Amino acid sequence: MGRGTSYYMALAYAEPREQAGHGGTDAFAASLFSVDRRHDRVVALTRSGTTVETAHAPDPH
Repeated sequence: MGRGTSYYMALAYAEPREQAGHGGTDAFAASLFSVDRRHDRVVALTRSGTTVETAHAPDPH
């Protein structure tokens, strides 16, 4: 997940990872992160490290 350039990096990574057989992989904007969907791993991409939506998305609280 990410915003802007980080989101496009996530898109570029997701499909090849899934095609290589490493499991279901989603890429989406951080603001659309769903805590209702089960994920065994979450990778948050951020260039600045301070993007609010990306920094807080993996935390369901």
